[in-house]
Amino acid sequence: MLYGQLIRSFFYTLSILLKSCPANLKNFEIRGLSMKIYELKDGKELVIREAVREDASNIIDYTKTVFGETTYLTRTPEEFLVSVEEEEQLIEETNKKNNCIFLVAEWDHKIIISVRFKEKVRG
Repeated sequence: MLYGQLIRSFFYTLSILLKSCPANLKNFEIRGLSMKIYELKDGKELVIREAVREDASNIIDYTKTVFGETTYLTRTPEEFLVSVEEEEQLIEETNKKNNCIFLVAEWDHKIIISVRFKEKVRG
């Protein structure tokens, strides 16, 4: 399945980028990249980049699609009640913090993966 290949490529790339991930993600090399583009075997591109405010609606659509793909997830699309404004705020707050990063992957000009990393503060 093509989606499976894309997801594996995305997480493989992340594993390489995050191997030496410092506690302060603002200094992590991906923060300096506007995007990373990978050409896939079919000639299309997989773009990995930091999420921006304008992605909020597409991230919500993607999340609802994922929740609708199986009955084994914690929510259904109808139970996912995040507004565009709330998602925009989450993206902006994540991007301001030193210990967080919010990434998206695009394929064929659609967001197909979103992932938010946050450093766990041990107490």
